[in-house]
Amino acid sequence: MGLSRLQALNRLTGLADAVLWHLNDHIPATIEEAPAAIPHWRRELGGFLNDMERLASGANLGKKTSAEWRARIAELRGRLTALLGEE
Repeated sequence: MGLSRLQALNRLTGLADAVLWHLNDHIPATIEEAPAAIPHWRRELGGFLNDMERLASGANLGKKTSAEWRARIAELRGRLTALLGEE
C-alpha cells in the first residue's frame, strides 16, 4: 500500500529540512576540517534527494504539487553540486 498524500508531503518536508540543514549549516562548518567526508555527504544527500524525487513523482501528490517539489529538488541538487562539486 502506498503513502497517503499527507504522509508523502510530511516525508518530503522532513527530507527537505535534513538536506537544507546539511547544505546551510553542517557541511559549510565542517568541510575544511573533514574534506574526506565529501563522498559521504554526496551519497547521503543524493539518497535523500532520490527519495524525494520518488515521492514527488507519486500520483497521490497531484500535478501542481508534484511539479513544485520537483523544481525544489532540482534547486537543492544544484546547491549540492555547487557546494561539493561533481562526483
